[in-house]
Amino acid sequence: MKRVFCIFIYVVFGILKGVSAEMTDTLNHYGLQAVEIRGKRLRSQLREIEGTSIISMSLMDEMPHILGNADPLHYAQLLPGVQTNSEYDAGLHIQGCDNSHNYVSLGGAPVYNAAHLLGFFSIFNAGHFSEMSLQKSPVSASFPNRLGGRVDMLTPTWLAAEDSLSVGAVHGELSVGPMSSQGTLRLPISKRSLLLLSARAAYLNLLYSKWLEVDGDEVKYDFSDYNLSYITQLDDANVLKIEGYWGYDKMKIGQASHGLQGKLKWNNTMAALHWYSRSKHGENERRKNWQMEQMVYYSRYANRLNLNEYSFQVGMRSFIFDLGYKGNFSCGKWRMGAEVVRHQLLPQDIGISGNLANYQTDTQHQQSMEASAYLQYCQPLGENLLMELGARVSGYHCQKSFYRVMPHLKFNYDLSQSAKLNLNLGIRNQYLFQTGFSSAGLPTEFWFAADQNHRPQYACHAALQGEFWFAEKEYRLSVETYYKWLMNQIENNSNMFDILFSSYSFDGSLLHGKGYNYGLNLLLEKRRGKLTGWLSGSLGRAMRKFDGEQYQGWYPAGHERIYELNAVATYRINRRVSLGSTYVLASGTPYTKVNYAYLMSGNLVTEYGPHNGDRVKPYMRLDLSVSYDFATKGKVRSGINFSLYNVTMHGNDLFYRIKVYDNHVRYNAFKFLMPIMPSINYYCKF
Repeated sequence: MKRVFCIFIYVVFGILKGVSAEMTDTLNHYGLQAVEIRGKRLRSQLREIEGTSIISMSLMDEMPHILGNADPLHYAQLLPGVQTNSEYDAGLHIQGCDNSHNYVSLGGAPVYNAAHLLGFFSIFNAGHFSEMSLQKSPVSASFPNRLGGRVDMLTPTWLAAEDSLSVGAVHGELSVGPMSSQGTLRLPISKRSLLLLSARAAYLNLLYSKWLEVDGDEVKYDFSDYNLSYITQLDDANVLKIEGYWGYDKMKIGQASHGLQGKLKWNNTMAALHWYSRSKHGENERRKNWQMEQMVYYSRYANRLNLNEYSFQVGMRSFIFDLGYKGNFSCGKWRMGAEVVRHQLLPQDIGISGNLANYQTDTQHQQSMEASAYLQYCQPLGENLLMELGARVSGYHCQKSFYRVMPHLKFNYDLSQSAKLNLNLGIRNQYLFQTGFSSAGLPTEFWFAADQNHRPQYACHAALQGEFWFAEKEYRLSVETYYKWLMNQIENNSNMFDILFSSYSFDGSLLHGKGYNYGLNLLLEKRRGKLTGWLSGSLGRAMRKFDGEQYQGWYPAGHERIYELNAVATYRINRRVSLGSTYVLASGTPYTKVNYAYLMSGNLVTEYGPHNGDRVKPYMRLDLSVSYDFATKGKVRSGINFSLYNVTMHGNDLFYRIKVYDNHVRYNAFKFLMPIMPSINYYCKF
């Protein structure tokens, strides 16, 4: 029975978390709505404003679609300094940081798992949003309590003239693909009110059932998304906005030969109420213009894994629930704000019953309070030099109280009208941790709060960026170098077999350590003309050191890619036809090699090499697409997008794993299940 169970465990978790040789491998938004670029010839869908990259969702129309979906996060990963491990990695590793170091949000409200299909694409329905904001590091004192970057999906705030449509004039878009379909409706309620409704549903099991069979094991998977945004402009100076999101994923894995079944479910729920206010234009010319943003929000993420066999059952569940308030106020050279959030968490709660074992972990619910306030001042130091000086003060309590002061300093220097330098320095704290039996940010991982046993994380960061424009600003070159020192990091030293066949201690499985990241990022962008896009390159290291016996000195983080080259291009042939392409070339990620593995009395015996001492082969992928617009009738635009994912059919090794077949042990690389993925997608905008 133990041997049979081992087989199933490797089947399930080989899919759920990419079982490698090492079972323990873990791994300001400044009122941007007001920024507008005009000009008929300007087609750039990527903008950068004071350390914030803005990707327009219109880019999705012309780019290669993956199974009919053009995913915003996949294009964020094509920017320099933003990396992922593979197609099955749900994490977003920005400037060498772990996925849990990032703040991912919908209009400022956090979401704690942004992945569908085990990371193949995100929960973000591009049709519902107008822009995606990406910050690679804390760019101001207003930045949330996170060590890494920030991704924020944005809907309109102040309604533009084109949004103030007549009542009853319904607009929207529909996209139909081979795996899922999605739709968005724009419903003017009045001349000052707009309702956005979006939905997406998958039917993966209908067309891709054979693709979902892995080594004879049947996999079924479904997901759905629902978005709501209601915007009402009370007057020229006040806007109320309600936003909500609900998403649900369900996966089932069956091994009929042994009567084994695994179920994995996870879901996100988010709701937020926003109030935006600003000074009335022209009311008092001598009075400084001011802006204020306030938000109350609710966010919950939960996951549950169940394994069932005739003689035993295994269950694991976790959740995190936030209830919070944010407020920001800016006037002239000053910006200030505050945030209060109550976290309620259940770290991984595990129960086992049957012949295998009978016990329940003693994981306790955690409740913590986190409060922050910041003040920031902007002061010119000369004709071309601007300084931003700020500080963020935070207090936190969970069994023990912590108080931190986080200074921030930034300099902007205009070398000329076509060149500038930015220097960004600061310290940041983070009070939440994420860990689990993988490092890919997959739904089997769980969140827990800093307490008397685990001190809050903190990081010291420095970044220097230069931006240069050429040929009447048709081309933009960005050069960035960064360094980040990480303290009080957490690594999970346990695996599934520790839980199944021995005693398990939550605190006892966690190791404490430190790390550092550094690197160089380059980006060359062509901003207008028939051919637009960008070419990016990254060089960097992400090193870690923990106090476990198997960790000898410094080693590379499991998500580290030493180099990466990305290219994104769109070419509009005429009004109807456009071409799109993406190209990725990157070094392999680290893994822990198995020196030998064999079965003894039905039990698997292994010996591992140095932790993350080997790397998979370099990663390479080329994607192509053709978009064709049909003849438009009135305001209706429709067309098709034909895409090829991995045109060269390059066999990328995603991770190494151990598999047991009929008393034989195999150790080899796991590759993406389809060497090439064609896709055709129909879209309609009205």
